[in-house]
Amino acid sequence: MGLPLGVYVGFQVAYIVTGFIYLSQAGIEEQPPEEETELLTGHNDIPYYWLAWVNFILFGVGLSEWAQPSGIGHGFWQAFGNPAVMIAFAALAEANLFLFWSSIGRLLKG
Repeated sequence: MGLPLGVYVGFQVAYIVTGFIYLSQAGIEEQPPEEETELLTGHNDIPYYWLAWVNFILFGVGLSEWAQPSGIGHGFWQAFGNPAVMIAFAALAEANLFLFWSSIGRLLKG
């Protein structure tokens, strides 16, 4: 029951931390808030955002399978509980978040 909430909160933390790290190093000059709002309209349509969500959800599935193996699916779900698979999904989620924030940075730089 706590998996959906945990995945949501975990993704939001990763999203904010990655954005903070990227934007603090990007060197974006100050712009009026009105222009930023217009520039970022529809920024969630960037595919990297949704790919990061999918990878983070699969990481969460692997984490839950690792913590408490389900034993169903004849080993299919058990493969997600492998630590190497979980690390791969977490790394892909983080890479997609970084690509997402870099596309936002390009929009803000103009």
